[in-house]
Parts: sequence; C-alpha cells; structure tokens
Amino acid sequence: MTESRSSALRLLGTAVTVLAAPLAWWVLVSAWGPAAADQPASYLPALEARRARQPFDATVIDDLRRLNPRYVFIGDSMARRISPGHLAKISGESVAPLYQNSTGPAYWYLTFKNHLIPSGVKPRWVFFFFRDTFLTDTLFRLTGRYRAKVDTAASDLEPDLNRIVAARTGGHWYAVHRAVDEVYDAERAREWLEPKLTAWPAVLVSGPAGVESLLDEANEAFDLERLRTMAAADVEAASDAEADFGTHVDSSVLPLILSLARANALRICFVRVVRRPENGRPPEDSEALARYARDFRAYVEANGATFVDDHDDPRLAQLPYSDGDHITEAARPLYTDMFWPRVQALP
Repeated sequence: MTESRSSALRLLGTAVTVLAAPLAWWVLVSAWGPAAADQPASYLPALEARRARQPFDATVIDDLRRLNPRYVFIGDSMARRISPGHLAKISGESVAPLYQNSTGPAYWYLTFKNHLIPSGVKPRWVFFFFRDTFLTDTLFRLTGRYRAKVDTAASDLEPDLNRIVAARTGGHWYAVHRAVDEVYDAERAREWLEPKLTAWPAVLVSGPAGVESLLDEANEAFDLERLRTMAAADVEAASDAEADFGTHVDSSVLPLILSLARANALRICFVRVVRRPENGRPPEDSEALARYARDFRAYVEANGATFVDDHDDPRLAQLPYSDGDHITEAARPLYTDMFWPRVQALP
C-alpha cells in the first residue's frame, strides 16, 4: 500500500468517525430521552420541524387590560431608557413597559401582535425602541439561547413570521443546519441534555434537593441589572450589509407591525436610540447607516407611523452611560424628561 493511499484511507476513516460519532447522542436520546412525538410542531418550521418550547405568557394580556395604558413601550433593554413611573408622574397617564431584555424584532412583533392587540386596549401611542438596523434584522436574537423569550410571546402558528424567517434563512448554511438536525436530531438532543449538564455542577454543590434554589440564586445574581458595568457589554455593531433598507424591509417585521397598526387603529412611533457616545458625541454613522435611517423614516411615515431619532437631540449624548449602550439607572428620569416634550409634539 502506497503512502498516499494509506494517508487517504486514514483521512477517510477520520471523516467517517467524525460523522458517525454524533449518532451516539441520537441513540441515547432515542432510548432515554423524550419521544419526538412529545415535542410540538414548531411555530417557525423554517428553522426546525419540532421543538420543545416555553409556554405562552397570557398574563401580559391581563396586566394590560388592568392597566389600560395610554403609552406602551416595546423593545429590548434600550427601551429601559424610559422610566415608566416617572413618565406616569409627569404625564398624568398610565404607562405599560412591554420591553424584554435581550430580545429582537421577532419578539417585539409578537408581543405587539399576541399581547397588546388581543388585550383590546387602545393606547395613545405605542413606541418601538431600537438601535441602528436591528428592527429590520429578522434573525437578530431569534435563535439559540434567545429563543425561549420569543416563545413566551408566540402562538402555536406564526405563518407571517415564518414566511419572513424563511426568506432570511434560504442560504446554504441554514440548509446545512437543517440537514444536520434531521440526521442527528441535534435540537432534541440539546434540549434534553443541556438542562442536565447545567444542573450537574449544582448537584455537586448543594445536592439534588437544592438544585432549583441554587440555580435561581445564580440567575438572579447574574441578571443584567446586577452585572458590574462593562464598556463592551451588549454593544453589537450593525453591519453595513444590514444597512440596505430596501433589500431587507420586505423580509422584516416592519411591514407586519405597520399593517397590524393600521388594522387596529393604533398609532406607532419608532425611536432610534443613541448608541454609546464617544467624547460626548454620538458615534458617527457610516454612509450606509445614514442612508438607512433616511429610508427608514420615509418608509414608516409613508405608512402612517412616525419616527424619532435620538441623534437629533445632542443633549442625549451627554447622559451618563453604564455598560455598553445602556444609560445609567439614575439617568432614566432625565431621559424621560427630555423624551416627554417630543411625545407631546407628535402629530
């Protein structure tokens, strides 16, 4: 046997081993894990056929009905720039924060569609807070560890969201991902094994009876609001590739939000926040991002909504920041004081 042939056989053997090894967890899950039939069909079949999910949170609807807010705020932690209690005090109106940390446009659309609209309340304004191009970046914080929060706002079927996700995941890499999941049942294996692997260190520390309380304490200790300030935290830069508004708008949640707003006579205002300032000034927009902001404004205004760009108010870049793009907790009433006159000036 020649040396080259021997090398080729070793390479082939290695490849076969690498491809076959993951079948071990398929055997384990098939034998001892949850049955595939026990997993409900995914509300996003563009990502996976079946998947265990977190339950829908219907308590949000009841809370909205009880509060009957005049102003509703939707977004991720950027919407926390508003202090709901302070705004209620200075406006004399009720305020509902529907924001959720570490979420993306899929969650924002779903909480608008499945929480706010079914509640039947008619706020004076609904505000969507976002950074740069993230509102039209459909896959931003939709997959992986972020998905559980999306589940809490999703119904059993989300055909409109699935359609735009399919448009965004039509590339080769997502096809490979789906193929791997089908062959190795990777998602089911991960969802079965991950909680066990997560709990294992807690069992060693506190014993089986103390696992739940220990994990709860750890999650509370590392909650976003408790973390030490870090300049690099949560600063995910938008790429110029995502700044092509015309290319991405039709496969984004933006048309879905605007259509629902028109159908339900709800007034929408989109708020683009200032990212972490540099020397007291907002970061300079790239040419592509500046064009994106202009196109975004023209599009939403043509569709009956309004747009507020915090970059237009230089005072906002003077507010103190903590981690990443977050202003300090003490600065939230100051931001709210600056934001309120702009609300009053809305058409």
